[in-house]
Amino acid sequence: MPGRSRRAAWATVVMLALCVSSVGCTPPPPTTPLPPPAPRAFLALPGSTTVIAPTIRGQITTSGCRKVGGLELRESNNFVRAIPYTGEPTSFELTPGEMQFQGLYNARGLALPLTLTAKVTCEEVDTFADGGFRAREGTSQPVSITFLPVQSVRPGPEGSMALPDSFVAEGGVAGQPTTFVGCVGTSTGTALLRVDQNGAGRAVNMALNPPCRFGTVVTAANRTVDVRWVWTAGVGAAAVDGQLNVTSTVLGPIRRLAVAPDGDAIAWLDEESGARSEVIRIAARPAPMANPIRWTTFGPFSTGYPGIMNADPVISQGRVYTSSWQYNQGTAVGRVVVLQYDYATGMVANNPPPAVITQRFAQPLNRPITPVGQFSVDGTRLYLPLLAVDTQGQLSTTVVSCTSAVAGCETGNGRRWSSPALLGELTTVLTFSSGNLLALVGPFATWFFNEADGAILNLANPQAPPQPLRPSGNLYTQGVVVGKATDFYVLNAPLPATEGQATFPTEVVALDHPRTGEVWRLTIEGGTFPGDSLYLAVDDNGQAWLRVGIDQVRPLGLATYRNQRGATTPP
Repeated sequence: MPGRSRRAAWATVVMLALCVSSVGCTPPPPTTPLPPPAPRAFLALPGSTTVIAPTIRGQITTSGCRKVGGLELRESNNFVRAIPYTGEPTSFELTPGEMQFQGLYNARGLALPLTLTAKVTCEEVDTFADGGFRAREGTSQPVSITFLPVQSVRPGPEGSMALPDSFVAEGGVAGQPTTFVGCVGTSTGTALLRVDQNGAGRAVNMALNPPCRFGTVVTAANRTVDVRWVWTAGVGAAAVDGQLNVTSTVLGPIRRLAVAPDGDAIAWLDEESGARSEVIRIAARPAPMANPIRWTTFGPFSTGYPGIMNADPVISQGRVYTSSWQYNQGTAVGRVVVLQYDYATGMVANNPPPAVITQRFAQPLNRPITPVGQFSVDGTRLYLPLLAVDTQGQLSTTVVSCTSAVAGCETGNGRRWSSPALLGELTTVLTFSSGNLLALVGPFATWFFNEADGAILNLANPQAPPQPLRPSGNLYTQGVVVGKATDFYVLNAPLPATEGQATFPTEVVALDHPRTGEVWRLTIEGGTFPGDSLYLAVDDNGQAWLRVGIDQVRPLGLATYRNQRGATTPP
């Protein structure tokens, strides 16, 4: 048995060998060649979804080509430019001008939302039995970013802030460097810091009293006496020199402050208890051991200051112009009274002071809301936003321009002009462009006016009523920055989730002129602390400077942005 089995096995082998060499045998099926893998492209861009940089830099990696024949960058499936292939990966740089050529800025505005893809084309082709062929191509997954082109970005050193949390900018004229002064958090608390545009510290005060914080106001420097004022509402004010050394301090419930031409400060102190309300003059450089308060309106020879100061004081021609909101709850009457004080002595200089505005509030439909006004530079005019409630409970605001020395502006006496009634609670009015333009700012809308006649200047569609400038989404206007000419910037922040919660700006809206509308709008995620927020200031040359998170950003000039974008489409 074993021998026969071996003989059968050998016979099978012989027969298989004969079959392979014989014509009559069926050959095995041919091996079908597998097609080469489909080409693919992989697009890599900076990790953030918001790219704030002079250009967009990225890389393209490919697979599936024996030899790459070409690369191209596309936006929303539209050709942008060819990318010369230099190997794996291939780096590229996309300039702002290439998007301008595509007309994207005009259609979508600044900052520019983009959906980018990379396309690879192989040098070889797929051929078919009938002699046909097709190109071998592959496209990457889309990557969505928002791009704001800027002049430069300087990262924060080793994870720290490149600029203070909030700051003023100065210099920049005739080639002078720009420096920044503001409050910044440190490991031991907060400090007042001066830093230059290269990130180098020029001066610091680690023990400023009153303490420095995000809401602290830093005024422009008075070059005559080399001081600026740093004050925190409800806490106090200090004058500091160019090296941030304190030259004068007053602690107390300061609510408003203005700087006189000689560097001294005029401040309003108001205790929440109502026990004291006074105007004081604070010396910028008092003599050693001397009381820094030169005069006060409160004391044994009190000149009085009833009510709430509802406009920043203005010092002009030896007079201090102040505006007092006085509300008599028992009679439902509110008055705005202009008091003038002698700058040298603090004595009332326009006795009796005129009640520029007298309002009567019909309860319960109306409610007294303190109007926050502003004087003209010389104090002769007072601009006031007046609020009213209709029978449906709808709030509206009307701006009036009043002569500050005449009573009865609400009935026409001393009234220069009155704006139309505008929907919403718009509580703050301010001047800019050398006093030629006005802005009326509320939490959810900003309107602009011509100072001469009150004409609304907001960009408008000729076939529709003008619309206010509004913050995006669930944001509210937290502050504004006035430029050196007709430029204007709005800072918007997230609405607090709970009462008393602090939020910080996450959106900047930039205008070159109210008539031409916004030039660019930048929105980022965050707003929970300064390091994930935005801040902006304008230097003496009109150059805007941004803090974006911890980085210093120098935007392009508004004229350059306007040239790239073209005309803004009216709402």
